[in-house]
Amino acid sequence: MALGVQGAFGGSGWDYDVGAMRTEYRLTEHSWARFADPIDAYFRERVLGPELGLDPIYNAYPIFRPDYAAFYSPISPNDFAAFTGYTDNESRTWNNMARVQLTNGALFELPGGSAGFAVVAEAGNEGWEYRPDARLLPDPETLASEVWGTTSISGGGHRSRYAVTSELRMPLLDPLTVTLSGRYDAFDVAGTTIDSPTYSLGVEYRPIESLLFRGKYGTAFRAPTLSDTFQGLSGYYSSGTDYYRCSLEGYDPADTEGCTYDSSQFFGQQSGNPDLEAIEADVWNAGVVWAPSANFSLAVDYYSWDIENEVDQLSADQLLRTEYLCRTNAAGSQVTSCENALAWVGRSPSGELDTLYTPKVNVAKQKLEAVTASLNYRTEIGTWGSLAFAGNYTNNISHSVKPTPEDDEIDLLRDPYYMWIYDAYAKTRTDASVAWSKGPVTTTLYANRIGETPNYLAYSGGSYDYVHSSGERAGKWGAYTTFNASVNWRATDALQFSVMVNNLANEMPDDQPTNYPGTSSTPYNNYYYNPYGRAFYVEAKYRFGN
Repeated sequence: MALGVQGAFGGSGWDYDVGAMRTEYRLTEHSWARFADPIDAYFRERVLGPELGLDPIYNAYPIFRPDYAAFYSPISPNDFAAFTGYTDNESRTWNNMARVQLTNGALFELPGGSAGFAVVAEAGNEGWEYRPDARLLPDPETLASEVWGTTSISGGGHRSRYAVTSELRMPLLDPLTVTLSGRYDAFDVAGTTIDSPTYSLGVEYRPIESLLFRGKYGTAFRAPTLSDTFQGLSGYYSSGTDYYRCSLEGYDPADTEGCTYDSSQFFGQQSGNPDLEAIEADVWNAGVVWAPSANFSLAVDYYSWDIENEVDQLSADQLLRTEYLCRTNAAGSQVTSCENALAWVGRSPSGELDTLYTPKVNVAKQKLEAVTASLNYRTEIGTWGSLAFAGNYTNNISHSVKPTPEDDEIDLLRDPYYMWIYDAYAKTRTDASVAWSKGPVTTTLYANRIGETPNYLAYSGGSYDYVHSSGERAGKWGAYTTFNASVNWRATDALQFSVMVNNLANEMPDDQPTNYPGTSSTPYNNYYYNPYGRAFYVEAKYRFGN
């Protein structure tokens, strides 16, 4: 819901725009689940047979004499239904915001024209909560839930925020305009204030009417998301290299093969972190626009982002490496303080790895350079109406990430493994359209092209040089192009009908069983493609009043 009012303060030259809004989203997740106790009971009664004592290796796990005939017999639908069912998780987010904007398009005069000024003040609050099914909550003693292999826990929180921003646009000379802006944001999170001032400087130079050079430099700020801040504890079971205990056996962290503790089991817990810092960046861009007529324009721009303090989930391996450095005073970069590392790695009285706690932390850095180009052209074709052509092109020149301070910088454009892990994207993307209009009818043909992407063998092998045991080599999937078409008819000023067809040629994802087996998800790269094929839509739109 949004409400507002706008107007002017008499003949002062000042305009105002005051508004308030509220948004709220609710989500219910109805998920299939396997229930632990009924499953255990079924196998104990039907399959496992008599208990024979403890295992001879660890002397900790019970062993049985199974009924192998029952083990290899299909489970009946009724028995299967007896230990499976559904869980329901509920979540909600909400946001309240009030905003006041004052503008003056002619604050004072300069050689190039009137200077414009705007100031905006914002205040509001937002919240998030997650309530999982009670059967997913872990038992305080066993750390297991009623659902086999899965635990969850509720989370929630809210924060208030306010911001003040202003912009001054100054035409210093007829062809030269400079824009200055500044902003201050503050978030109150769990009694702690996260705030930051940011600024930007923009320049536009138009030597002739049809040619514009433009550039901008500034800083950026973003507070961590509510879920990154307030996500509750959730648990999982896994294993990892216990670098500290391996070092006691004489192994170096770079080579632990053969170490007794190279695959130590643990119960892990992860959560958000109310002590997260803000994500900050330096950004700049420069470009040129050529528009020799009202019907033609061409723009080319270069963009650069340098982002610091990105939020990432601390991994078990990162935490165990840091604990090793802290306990042995070895040289190396840590992902957190020694105080945190020693508190977040739990060990039994005998020193065995027991639990790990891996919260969200500010660790990652990311850099991206990209070039974009856009073209628009419109022409009249007499009694046949008019044609409008448009095109957009994006090329990621460079993209790198540094997951933690101790990691080397990873080139995401050339490393197929990390390209999938950190960002599912193609290096180039292109779209183009042509629209024909005559009277109340408009017909549009739209094309979208996704550039080459690494195939599954390149990802799983970690290199474009990887060769599968079948002899198939890693490489790239070719470009993927789809076409959409639409027809719009304005029956009246208020009534409009539309027919749309997406993926006109019924283009399907590249299905390579060896290259993307689909044993755990889809037999194609679902980060880039979908299997929906051709889709038809019919729409009628009616507008009431003005």
